[in-house]
Amino acid sequence: MALGEIVSSLTKKGQIDQAMQLFNSIRRNDEKGMALAQVAKNLVSVGQYDQAIKLVNNTFKIEYEPLRVLGTLAKSLAQAGQIDKALQVANTTQLSEHKPSVLSDIVKSLAEAGNYEEALRIADTDEVKTHKQEALVNIAYQLASSVKIDLALQVANRLDGFYKASVLGAIASNLAKTGQFNQAIRLVETIKNDPLKALALARLAENLTEANQLEQVLQVAKKIEYGSMEKESLMSSLAFSFARVGEFDRALQLASISKRSQTKAEILHSIARSLAQAGQYDRAKKVASTLDFNKDLALVDIAASLAEAGKIADAVQIVSNLDERGMFPDQRFSDAVMVLIKQRKYEPALRMANTIRDESQKAWTLAWLANELIKVGQTELASRAIKPALEIVGFKPIVRP
Repeated sequence: MALGEIVSSLTKKGQIDQAMQLFNSIRRNDEKGMALAQVAKNLVSVGQYDQAIKLVNNTFKIEYEPLRVLGTLAKSLAQAGQIDKALQVANTTQLSEHKPSVLSDIVKSLAEAGNYEEALRIADTDEVKTHKQEALVNIAYQLASSVKIDLALQVANRLDGFYKASVLGAIASNLAKTGQFNQAIRLVETIKNDPLKALALARLAENLTEANQLEQVLQVAKKIEYGSMEKESLMSSLAFSFARVGEFDRALQLASISKRSQTKAEILHSIARSLAQAGQYDRAKKVASTLDFNKDLALVDIAASLAEAGKIADAVQIVSNLDERGMFPDQRFSDAVMVLIKQRKYEPALRMANTIRDESQKAWTLAWLANELIKVGQTELASRAIKPALEIVGFKPIVRP
């Protein structure tokens, strides 16, 4: 463990004096800067605001990088609701060069806390300068997510180009979430620039759950000029969205027109995974078989879905037949276990792990699985995972006489 990490750990335990003694033994300035920033952040997290400021003021040197240390302190204070103290830090001489960036972070924290009036006041000061658009975007995002649509639109109208399109897409998404899809689509259509309209439509499509709404987005998308990178990205986003809502034919149709092989592979992988999750295993395998990139990973996802459904034998057969077995023939079994853990399918994950044939791979996977199961409180399953792992490596438990 690096000294900086030990310093941070001591701070979390409240052992400040010991932490700072160890801090003074660190030689490299960049490591000292990272350690001091973490100490300040930890103190703020437990409500010791004045101590954090005092400690940094007494310890900081310009060689530790102002933005790393003072910027972290100001941001942490702002996130804790200590706006006056955050502004006090932002106004220090050492941060003058980075002040616009730090103030933008403070604006974001204010907006996240719902203090839009103060956020706008700071964003409108001359000191924000080059970060003004970024600051206004953060305010608009928070207003949109709070469904304060009129205010969000007022802020959006102060933005330019990409920023405005992105915010309008976010506002449209939140309108759609509240059942105002027609207003959402009309809002996006007000964007005159085709590439920017494509970006906003993609943002809208990401959160739609109804196929008929995606169809309307697709119809608007078709009016956008062909050949643009943004339109390609939009069509890809729509393909993912159609797959997500179970409209596989439409998703495959959009995948077929993708001009980039890597993008097409990602779409087809997503479709194969969604088909498997819908129980359409044969069709999922057929789609996966067309992949040039990541075919084995797509098949692992299908195997994980089969295992989740209790079809362990079918899952094992898929993984066993993979072409790209390489030097580690059972690595893909481990991959399937990891996919299942991410999906919180603990029992199928354990059953899949127990099918691994290579003993060293099996022991590693079972040990990893036991650790993950303990993290989520699945102690009984964890004990079932670790026991065979220990047996494989020759561990003999000590029995009390």
